[in-house]
Amino acid sequence: MGHGPISELRGIALRSICPDDISDAAPPPSYCAEDNKFAVNFSYEAPLENHVLTRGFSFYLQTLPSDRASATDIEQYGQLVREGFGAALTTWISELWAHHDHNDTELESFLEKLISRSSSGYVLLLPPQVVRLNCPQAATFIVRIFLQSSSPFAATEQRKVAYAQKPGRTLLLNFFDYPCWQQQNTQFVVNKETHCVNITPILTHELGHSFGLGHSSEDDSIMNEVISVTHPSQAHIGARFQQGFY
Repeated sequence: MGHGPISELRGIALRSICPDDISDAAPPPSYCAEDNKFAVNFSYEAPLENHVLTRGFSFYLQTLPSDRASATDIEQYGQLVREGFGAALTTWISELWAHHDHNDTELESFLEKLISRSSSGYVLLLPPQVVRLNCPQAATFIVRIFLQSSSPFAATEQRKVAYAQKPGRTLLLNFFDYPCWQQQNTQFVVNKETHCVNITPILTHELGHSFGLGHSSEDDSIMNEVISVTHPSQAHIGARFQQGFY
């Protein structure tokens, strides 16, 4: 529930607390308090060594500068990023499931926990759930939305839509040069009429980096440095995918 500096930790005690008395267990003011979140089939169990791919996917949102966005703007950004991550994870999980003959035992077991089967033979795939957290310490990803021209999106830099900082857990999105963003699943990368950027393929690409994949020279791959398609290539789901993830 509470996240803060280890230097201020005085001790750890196990106590039973009734829900009505939960306020008595509030962390000190210097700590960040995380509200309860609810999600379906949520777990931090990870089949891969980098622990990015789990059934408990979360992000923490920042805007730079912090005073440029209103509370309403921040809520809209949060909803946009949450839906974008959800669609991007669905893309990767769907492709993995479609080519699951290439998977090892641990990854196959992970995918099975996302599957429900009916007696009539229908298969329901429930992708990892995405929640937005109040505290950065527990988040899978930190997402920083840039609302002004500053590095790495400064006027002197090469114009980019997004960056992934090493080791791939911090994503930077350029809302200054590209003020219009949408969540349109895999319909397009950039809307040719409105010039709005579709956040889903952007996050699909950046997730690939966090899984360990580098840029691809293939035009039909989401991992190409210049994104023109909205899905990973079969090569990334096969042997090269496994090598990249590990």
